[in-house]
Amino acid sequence: MRHAWPLVIVVTLLPHLARAQSAPPEAERFPSLDEVVARARTHGPAVVLATADVDIAGASRQSAGLPPLTNPYLEVIADTVPGAEGVAVAGSLFLPVEVGGQRGRRIQEADTLVRWKEAQRDEAAARAMAEAVAAYGQVLVAEARLRTLEEAAALSEEDARYVEGRLQEGDATALDAAHARAEVARWAQRRAELEVALARARGRLSISVGQPELATRPASRGAELPPLSEPEALAPPALEERTPTLRAADIEADFFDASRGRWEAERFVPLNLVLTGGRDELGRAHGGVGLAWTFPIFQRNQTEIARARAEKARAERNLELLRRAVTLRGRALLDALNATRRALQVTDDSALPAAQRAVDASTQAWKLGKLDFARVLMARRELVLMRDDRLALLSAAWGSYAELTQLLGALP
Repeated sequence: MRHAWPLVIVVTLLPHLARAQSAPPEAERFPSLDEVVARARTHGPAVVLATADVDIAGASRQSAGLPPLTNPYLEVIADTVPGAEGVAVAGSLFLPVEVGGQRGRRIQEADTLVRWKEAQRDEAAARAMAEAVAAYGQVLVAEARLRTLEEAAALSEEDARYVEGRLQEGDATALDAAHARAEVARWAQRRAELEVALARARGRLSISVGQPELATRPASRGAELPPLSEPEALAPPALEERTPTLRAADIEADFFDASRGRWEAERFVPLNLVLTGGRDELGRAHGGVGLAWTFPIFQRNQTEIARARAEKARAERNLELLRRAVTLRGRALLDALNATRRALQVTDDSALPAAQRAVDASTQAWKLGKLDFARVLMARRELVLMRDDRLALLSAAWGSYAELTQLLGALP
């Protein structure tokens, strides 16, 4: 019985070892769309830089929240009087105190700047997600195109062997055999081109999510577009509320308004509380208290205030233009997506079945000796091109879907 324990342990661990060996490593597993979007939201190159901008903006709070008492200024003067034995010493301590609400204005400007940069980070995240979605769709479409070409190449190889067999039996011509082999070479060349397109799409996806290692091919994944989960979010009122671009533009106008308020408050320089003291040449001590203030008559930050107002006006005009553009763009993208879905439905319901029937009829007629082999090749090319056109429609649909992702800041 003592020797049974290792055997029991091995038998118990065998299913777990088998599952561990069959499970693909994380780097070899092609991610899902949700995983791609989640990673692009945090690891996209533009998001990383925008996050750094938020940290830089937050650094402005270090000085904005300081007390209204600024750096004191001390002045000491020693003087001698001819004929006197002693030395006169006089000192003045200036304590600048902000009394015009500068601290509150600085805090407001710093907080608005941080909110603006955070909104820009959300806008960058929306662009990163859209880029990842577009690249993801390119990978799926390129892989589907490559799979279609592989099927066509396999059929062409079967045809070539069949024709060469009939040629040996005297039932086919050398021209038919040459056409069959040329068709095999045609699909091999096209397959090489699509492998390049797939590699480029995978590279684009890797860059967009900040992950250098992805599965070579998205095995068994279709290129079909996911359905819209929230069509009502694409209506103008809801779309304007959710679009990160509009939020960033709105806060930009608030920032320049806060900047104008800060410059207006800083027209009034700090009030100086002056403490004086010292002794004269006879050794007599003296002291006093005073105030010093600079009147903002000629220099009142006119340029800075005017520029902040002009920047706010520009930001407000930009916000109106963006709001109109977002509404029109959302409507156009939704119409394009719906039109693409209708075109795909027509292709699936009538065009592809008709092309497949033409291929079947041509192949049967050729094998019965009633049709030239070139007609079979033409029918099969037409079917492959029609399937490729369908995938081109899907590629365009993925592009529209990616742009809607950018508008919403999430998958539509």
